[in-house]
Formats: sequence, C-alpha cells, structure tokens
Amino acid sequence: MRTSRRSRRSWATCSTAPASTTSARFRPRCWPASESDSRRASRAARSATATATCGSSTSTSCRPPTAWSRSTASSSTADLAATFLARFAEASDDFGLYRLVDFYLSYRAWVRGKVAAFLSADAAVPAEVRARKRAEAQRDFGLARSFSGTPLDRPFVVAVTGVVGSGKSTLAAGLGRELAAPVVASDRVRKAIAGLAGSERGDASLYTPAAIDRNYREVLSRAADVLGSRRGVILDATFSSHHFRQEAGALARREGARFALIEIRCPDRAVLAARLLERRRGGSVSDATDVDLDRLLSGYEAVDGSDPGPRIVADGAAAPAAVLAAAVHDLERAGVTAARRRLAS
Repeated sequence: MRTSRRSRRSWATCSTAPASTTSARFRPRCWPASESDSRRASRAARSATATATCGSSTSTSCRPPTAWSRSTASSSTADLAATFLARFAEASDDFGLYRLVDFYLSYRAWVRGKVAAFLSADAAVPAEVRARKRAEAQRDFGLARSFSGTPLDRPFVVAVTGVVGSGKSTLAAGLGRELAAPVVASDRVRKAIAGLAGSERGDASLYTPAAIDRNYREVLSRAADVLGSRRGVILDATFSSHHFRQEAGALARREGARFALIEIRCPDRAVLAARLLERRRGGSVSDATDVDLDRLLSGYEAVDGSDPGPRIVADGAAAPAAVLAAAVHDLERAGVTAARRRLAS
C-alpha cells in the first residue's frame, strides 16, 4: 500500500496557526477550495472530531489551521526520529517502510486527536480539561493532516564513490548521522539478496557482471523507496564505472531530488593495502581484501566530466572526522543541508 503525498488539487488559503504548531516537515495544507460546502459539512458530521477542530460540526466555512507540527522540545528531536528510522531501515534491509511511514504517522496522530476530541465534548469532563483536550485535538488533527502534505525540504541523493579501502563506508556512515538519512550500502545489499549474513563471505558468483548489475539495480531500487517518501538517501558503493554513476544521477532527476557525487580518493597504495589487510584479518561485510587490490584498482574508472554533478572530492588519507566535516561543508554548498540545519528531517 502506498499513500500519495502530493496533491494535484488546488488548495485554499488558510488562516495562520500558532507558531508552536507550525509543521516541521510538511508544507501546510487546507481543505480543497473546490470542495462543496455540503460535502465539507457532511464529512464533518460523520465525525465527532470535527467539533474539536472547527468549533461547530455544521459550519460550512470551517477550515483547519494552516500548518501543524510535531511538537518538539528542541530542533534535535526530529533529527533523532529520522536517525532512528534510518538506522532501522539499514539494519532490517527494509527501505520499503519509507513508503508507508507517513501514513502510519498520520494514522496515529488522528487516533490521538479523536480520543482528545471525544473528551473535549464530554459534559462529564471538567471544563478546563475539555478546553485543553480541544486544543490538543486541533494539534493532533493538524499533525495528522501535515503528513499527507509536501515536505518543506527537497529530497537528495548523495552517492559516495571510490576505490576499495579508500574510506567510502566510513564517510557514508558519518554522512548518515549528519544528514539523518539512511545509507544504502552495496556490500550489505549484495549479501541480503544472496541470503547471506553480513559477516559471511560471498563466492565468485556474487561478482559476475550480471550479479554486479543486479546489485546496483537493487541499490537504486531501495534508494527509490526512500525518495518516494520525499526524504534523502546516501548510496555507499564503489560505482566503479561511469554507467553506474549516471544511473544514480538519473534516479535523482526522476525523483526531483538534489544530487551530489562524492569521490573519496586515497592514492597511496600502501594505505589501501594496509586497510584491506586489516579487513581480511578482522572480518567485514565487504569481501574485498588486499589480495584483490590490484585487480579492483585496474577496473575502476576515475570520476571525470562525464559523471553527474556536482562532484566533490574527499581526501581518503585524512582523519575520518576531518573528511566528514569537509564533506558536510561541501554538501551544504551543493544544497544538501545537515539535519540539524534543515527545516525538518
């Protein structure tokens, strides 16, 4: 089941809601201007919740306040929620949940609003409690409605590319935290579609040209699930050919998302070999080790002007914290903002 979060109908101008209820994630929505008064009144009459929202279930001009929000104690609260959702999607390899999450958020807010509305209309409840529940119902109904609106922030695709051992996955994971976005990692996807645990080593059948093509299709399919919710996503893969990078850029264009390509470079072969040797000794979700280094380096097509941009270069030999800070700064210039600075997460 997929819920549409874009409306092609024209929407009426709304009154202004209190600042404390301004939507953190979605653009304000109102009742459709084209909707007839009788239909609007009929809808209101079908639910006791309309009394709490509009003050009168028979009012034909009643409209919910303009914009509503998750009530957050600080700007970081939404970031924490988005981060939890992202890490859960990664751990469960269930990026399809993004296509449904806003429906369930809306549903739960509506249920809470309905309960508050019943209490606000209950003569047995003290007057001060009824007043408080009425305001609570207004907020909850507006919040429920906001999750069917258009997000204020434009979605994004950040593709992190580079040779094996260059630090792609470390950078991608750091960006996942800074952007409060899910990371779709090709190594994890490869193991998932093969039915292997992340720590299990795959055999040569996972690295045939056909298997590699399939893996990239699956990576982009998972990314499309996230973008379908109008959220951003990070891609962690070697993207060894121009073709794969162009496919990632094409996905962003189709979804109306911002795109940025980060190539992390580490020209020192000794550093790459040492990192891959450590991987072979300690185990990793990636199957590539120092034994495969020369073959993998020879098959990597360096990023050039034929690749989609903007293109950002990261120094894979630098300290991970410094690489991450520089990447976040460069992404900001490309229009991809860290979660703590976005309008919402």
